[in-house]
Amino acid sequence: MTAKHAFGDIDALFDRFAATGVAPGLAFGVVVDGELVHAGGRGTLRAGEIAEPGPDSVFRIASMTKSFTASTVLLLRDDGWEEDKTGARFSTQD
Repeated sequence: MTAKHAFGDIDALFDRFAATGVAPGLAFGVVVDGELVHAGGRGTLRAGEIAEPGPDSVFRIASMTKSFTASTVLLLRDDGWEEDKTGARFSTQD
């Protein structure tokens, strides 16, 4: 499978997802060796507007970073990482 064929498959995957209407818009990219080699957008940046997202689009994600960080800490814990191994201190305090 060539990269061009794979990119077509990736585009088709995001076309199908965008058609579900789960989100008003989305942007995606493929990074190989630290370089963006393929990118695209579907839908709109904001509901009710006509502006297709792309690789430089910024989306409001609310408080998703808190959940992402917490999930990462729990995955590290489940993999056996401990405070003395990472040198990091995790706190539940704000």
